[in-house]
Amino acid sequence: MSSFYTTLTGLDAFHTQISQISNNMANLETTAYKSNGISFEEVLTETMTLNSATSPVAGKGVSILGSSTSWEQGDLLATGNTTDLAITGEGFFIVNDELAGGTTATYYTRDGGFQYRVDPATSQATLLNDYGMAVQGYVMDPAPGALGALGDITVPTSYLRTDINDDGVVSGTDASGTVTNLFQLALAIFSSKDGLNKVNDGLYIATSASGNAQVAAAGSGQVGSSPSGALELSNVDMASEMADLVI
Repeated sequence: MSSFYTTLTGLDAFHTQISQISNNMANLETTAYKSNGISFEEVLTETMTLNSATSPVAGKGVSILGSSTSWEQGDLLATGNTTDLAITGEGFFIVNDELAGGTTATYYTRDGGFQYRVDPATSQATLLNDYGMAVQGYVMDPAPGALGALGDITVPTSYLRTDINDDGVVSGTDASGTVTNLFQLALAIFSSKDGLNKVNDGLYIATSASGNAQVAAAGSGQVGSSPSGALELSNVDMASEMADLVI
């Protein structure tokens, strides 16, 4: 019976690993996807004959030790779209989701595939991710180098064009050609990225294990810069995944 149980734990472990490999391969073209791996451990042995110092021992099979995420940065793909942003550094974009009752939930992501959505009632365009969550940035005060409150990045539709530079500065150009700096993109870093809780293949939430988000303007310190017109590709290594699948 014990040998059957040992075999069963092995089959279950392989099934879990194949599912993880399949998920990585399925997300090969998912923007900024981070590959995941599974580690295993041998279940502690148990004595076949109790109270005997010389009795033989038998392994009880294998169990899943845990999963881990590879945070290695993916290659950058130039898109030419000014609202597509990548991160060269340790940071995460910050996006807020409006919930019922006027509350908001904060998520963190490396996926910078953003676009503006215009609110006809306010004539403001808000920078959103694919889930309709508002990208966060600092209001730029008129004083050089001064940053205001952190909030949704919104641009008046009266501007003829908007741009985002590599330091995450969102600017608008009016009919006279005058350029006004409006927001600077905010990025977050964590003391332990492995402690982040993944809610899907692109969004994370902070936990006690990750520590609180340390938020700073793009282009400053460890958070990194945010090149415009590019997206970070998945870091899945297809050759490695295929080799693991064969094994």
